[in-house]
Amino acid sequence: MHAIYAAFFDLEDKVIVKVGRSAMPYRRIVEVASGCPFEISAAAFCHVGSLSKAQSIESYLQHDLAPYRTRGEWFMFPAKEGSIFSRAMISAHGKATGKPLKWAVVDTDAIQQEMLSAFKAWHGGRGTKLSRAS
Repeated sequence: MHAIYAAFFDLEDKVIVKVGRSAMPYRRIVEVASGCPFEISAAAFCHVGSLSKAQSIESYLQHDLAPYRTRGEWFMFPAKEGSIFSRAMISAHGKATGKPLKWAVVDTDAIQQEMLSAFKAWHGGRGTKLSRAS
């Protein structure tokens, strides 16, 4: 089953959003968070069923959010206009599936812990003083 995911990163007065599709959305969100220089602030995904539905939603989103695209599937919004993404996602999901959008919210603290554990494992347990910034 395929899903659409969104990972949000707060940056001063802007919000950066990475949107994508994946058969393993939680794992993909962890990968995105690991590769981004900013701390993840929120994440969610929505199972949509088929790959073609996920592709349709992604296509609608990329079209509707084109003015905010920074590169590829990355978008930047003024923080005070965060509802732009929500409205576009609800619309894209409705067009592709004909159903209401139901997000599964991801625990970002768990993502941070998973990233820290992977880092420690990669360094053979060293770096135990490394901790998440408060």
